Amino acid sequence: MTTSTLISEWLDKHGGPRVFAQGDNSDFLAVRRYLEKHGYRLNGHRYNFVISKGKFRRTFDRRGLMRFVDELRIADGLPPILARAA
Repeated sequence: MTTSTLISEWLDKHGGPRVFAQGDNSDFLAVRRYLEKHGYRLNGHRYNFVISKGKFRRTFDRRGLMRFVDELRIADGLPPILARAA
């Protein structure tokens, strides 16, 4: 297989690379700012993160936090931070 064939197959399967705006990342402070735009409050540290909004309160590990953020990003029409399984 040639390189161009591999690239074409990958593009057919995945539709192209994800594109992020400058500043979009999984850094704690960037995630906190993003959630604040949606009215959520993020507290936590190394292993446990708490998201709250009014009476809503949930505790997540790091991966769960990013899944929650990705749900909001997808609803906003943005690409998810976590890569989807192929």
